[in-house]
Amino acid sequence: MDPAPNALGEFRRSHIGRALARARWTFEEAFDTRIRALGYDDFRQSDVEVIARLPVDGGARVSELAERAAVTKQAIGKTVKSLEARGYVERQPDPDDGRAQRVILSERGLELLSDAREVIAAIEAEWAEVLGAAGLTRLRRALLTVSDALGSEDYL
Repeated sequence: MDPAPNALGEFRRSHIGRALARARWTFEEAFDTRIRALGYDDFRQSDVEVIARLPVDGGARVSELAERAAVTKQAIGKTVKSLEARGYVERQPDPDDGRAQRVILSERGLELLSDAREVIAAIEAEWAEVLGAAGLTRLRRALLTVSDALGSEDYL
């Protein structure tokens, strides 16, 4: 017998994957609104695929970024090209391989990260109002514990 539609609906609403996705969507919406208000009106959520995986010092090759994001080099290359056109990243010769290039954060990209830190602090303060400071700390630790134990490598 098929499960009742209400039971399936409740499952979809409350399983851990959905809870994490909803929290992420809430975070992203708040982040997008605030970062755009600071003048980054050309910021796109898809930019995070590269920016979140790009080391601040030394950068990375497109192939490394693609591997970290588990997408094709072509997909990451397209995002890198867009970020480069908007001034968030630059390409430089790879010191280890003269034929290769490394993607690095530009001055504007570093400014974005600096401003993002302030935006994220404001969002975390709002979340702490809901969860309490200790609750937010427990949430962060729990998510990091699961990610460290079961997830892929943290590249940054």
